[in-house]
Amino acid sequence: MMRISLIFVFSVLLFGLPGCFSHSGLYPVSVQINDDGKPIDGVTVTFVGDDGAYAVGFTDAQGSAQMHTYKPRDGVKPGSYSIMLSKFEVMQLPVIPYDPATDVAVPVPDPVSLIPKKFLNIKTSGLTVVVEKRTPPLVIDIGE
Repeated sequence: MMRISLIFVFSVLLFGLPGCFSHSGLYPVSVQINDDGKPIDGVTVTFVGDDGAYAVGFTDAQGSAQMHTYKPRDGVKPGSYSIMLSKFEVMQLPVIPYDPATDVAVPVPDPVSLIPKKFLNIKTSGLTVVVEKRTPPLVIDIGE
């Protein structure tokens, strides 16, 4: 009886678990981010679905991003999404020695957005997409 139980457990682990971790049903989506026709690198593109699903992509030097949900380039679950974009200036903060006697917090400056702030929020960006089996490449130009 013990042998049958071990075979059953081994069979479940060998054949059952891989299916638990597969992410079928995702479709490839590419996004191009431009500013007045010029590609922008380093933009974080975030899709937020009406059902709470999400996907993320990061633009390369050509302004192109491949969206992913679980692992790089795996695609996006079908549905309706609002889109937000972000890119911030990289800040060099000075190294300030900590003095436990004063225990004073050093103020950190607010990050500086390198794209118009309206794109930082899904409610103000005005950007949406419906992901389907064959979603055409999405081109977004943030130029004003």
